[in-house]
Amino acid sequence: MSIVDAIGLGIRKLYTEKKAMVDFETIKKESGLKELDWNAAWESVSKYPAEVQTVLEAKNEDHVKLYDQDKQEIWKIQDETKQLLRDEVPELFWIDFFKTIQLYNCEPMQVIFEAKKSKEIEMDYLLYDIQDFLYGAESNRDIQLDTQIIFNSFENLIDETDKNVRIAQKGKAGEDYVGEVLRRYGNRFHFLENIVIPAYEEEGKTSETDVYIINSKGIFVCEVKNYGDSGQTLYMPDNGDWQLINEQGRLLANKPSAFVQNERHCNATRSFIKEHLGIDVPIYSVIIIANDNVRIENENPQKHIVIRAQQIGELVKCFEDAIDEETQQQIVDAFEENKLDPNDFPVKINADRARYLQHLVKEYIPYLKANVKMAKAYEKWVKIQKKFSWIITIVLAIISMIPLIKEGEGLVILLGIGAWVIGYLANTKLSLAFAIASIILLPVWIITFKPAIGALGIACEVISFLLQDRADKKNQEQ
Repeated sequence: MSIVDAIGLGIRKLYTEKKAMVDFETIKKESGLKELDWNAAWESVSKYPAEVQTVLEAKNEDHVKLYDQDKQEIWKIQDETKQLLRDEVPELFWIDFFKTIQLYNCEPMQVIFEAKKSKEIEMDYLLYDIQDFLYGAESNRDIQLDTQIIFNSFENLIDETDKNVRIAQKGKAGEDYVGEVLRRYGNRFHFLENIVIPAYEEEGKTSETDVYIINSKGIFVCEVKNYGDSGQTLYMPDNGDWQLINEQGRLLANKPSAFVQNERHCNATRSFIKEHLGIDVPIYSVIIIANDNVRIENENPQKHIVIRAQQIGELVKCFEDAIDEETQQQIVDAFEENKLDPNDFPVKINADRARYLQHLVKEYIPYLKANVKMAKAYEKWVKIQKKFSWIITIVLAIISMIPLIKEGEGLVILLGIGAWVIGYLANTKLSLAFAIASIILLPVWIITFKPAIGALGIACEVISFLLQDRADKKNQEQ
């Protein structure tokens, strides 16, 4: 630490911060904002209240549209909030939006705000430095950072809604793909899609089967799943959840077992046929994986039938004939005449959560504005402190050289002081070194009258000046 830094630190502690605190208290009083325990305030807003989540009931085919509308609404609310912050707190501005950082236990988008830089002192440092003075001195929270994190939650909502859109699209695409394959077989067998019947063993509930294939072999109860992508493995244990695994063997997701789900559909189908036709027919549980990319690992293929869509034609040939064409038609008619309306499934809408985030940001804005006022007040006193520290430093330097000034060589001494000042302002170690050398050499020259020492002292001063000029240009470029 140089003597100027040491003097400046002392003045800051004894004068700057004392004066700034007076201004802070004035700003707090004028703002009329109540003091808050920001730790407790953050805990209350870091999780969404249960009521801030709209859940709609809709048909599967409507899910993609509803999720897409939800995403558009979140974007709209996000843009409104962004503009509000631009208007109300212009000291905050947007930076790299797509660079991710680790904050808390998630990976939100890069912090989207940072304070504008002051020529004298970095404003973002000031905003952080004065947080303990702002509306709750015991708090260790930085409300600017909290505002940033709150706003980043918009991106988390968009990501979640995007995921819901992709899942809904993939499920529908899988069912459409299987339907397209089935239509290629024409009249070779009957097939019905999305048939809803009562779940006889579960009072008041229904069973919705993706695809029924009906031919001379019996009834194939088909559950369509479109899980996984190229390079991934879908592992299907005999019991328990399915697992989606990447190429490195890392678990990506657990999926509820479709074996269990489809067994329920088979039981409902068996009871339905018994009730409406009074007959027993062979019923087969079939899982159709509606993409050709994911690798399938079926732990018990003897017990569970798992095929790709393109294997449907071969599958229905693998069993013995059991029912005639008339019975097949009776089964089809029974399903068509007695099927229930398609089920509604929940759609979680995130737009309400986006409005909740917007409300939080609005609550923070008055405090952010007061924070900026405090930062500017602090900056004012820092500037004054710097002037005082320089004045004191120069006075001390002159006093230390009074003996030499009395010898009548004041001009040369002042040149030495100037070199020192230039070196310090250059803010480079090399420039400072030359400036110090000049300070030493010029007085020695005065005492010894040796031209070589004088020339060297002047050269050091010139070099220090040139280095300072170079540093200034470099700073301007940055």
